[in-house]
Amino acid sequence: MTYDEFIAEYYKVSAKAVKLSDKARKEGILALEDEIDSDKIDLRDVFELGLRFIVDGTDREVVKDILSNFIMHEEDKYTRLIMDIKVAAVLSILDGENIYITACRLNSYTNIAFKDDPVFKKFMDESDERGTLSDFEIDTLIKDIKLFISKNNDFEELGTLCNSFMQDLIKNIDDNNIFAKALIGTKKETIKAVLRNMRKVDAGKLIEKIKKMDTISSKDVKEAQKQIVKIMKNIMVI
Repeated sequence: MTYDEFIAEYYKVSAKAVKLSDKARKEGILALEDEIDSDKIDLRDVFELGLRFIVDGTDREVVKDILSNFIMHEEDKYTRLIMDIKVAAVLSILDGENIYITACRLNSYTNIAFKDDPVFKKFMDESDERGTLSDFEIDTLIKDIKLFISKNNDFEELGTLCNSFMQDLIKNIDDNNIFAKALIGTKKETIKAVLRNMRKVDAGKLIEKIKKMDTISSKDVKEAQKQIVKIMKNIMVI
């Protein structure tokens, strides 16, 4: 692979990684399944294979270990560097990093200035077009969050959380039994809001736990819901 071919491939990988990073944070990890190129998996493309692992709920260290082994066998300098970038992209998406961090991380593997990187420049231009929040808008958002937290004795309100916050909430819950208890008897939309932001394997385990808790008392359900809200308050300290 020549340097020019490396740069062209970097642009493609970076553009797709930023796009999927944004999609995963907004719609949940499972939304990436339709974005996977199965033909490239057959060719051992580490990015597409990594996406497959992410959707299937594979542990981060396992993903990193397997993909790194593929890189180990590559001798061409630029091909190897592209593979490093692809693995970095996969792990960035898996870790739920925002698209600014993803774009910076991938650019750091190159010697391209931000102003000359079309993917990074496009991202920054779009940010400028959206504009920054005014102090009034920020204060309004904070008040909305405070109001939500203060009144949230109704667990159904959990379904109104944005996907990125829901993902952070899930990461901070060590015991799936809490979620299983809390979700019993809730609206389908609330359960969907949780499941679409979980890895497939974790979502499957959660569903199995819910099925086995059909005799749980309403008191235990309410207590579990209170624990979820408490964890949420600890994440968003205002």
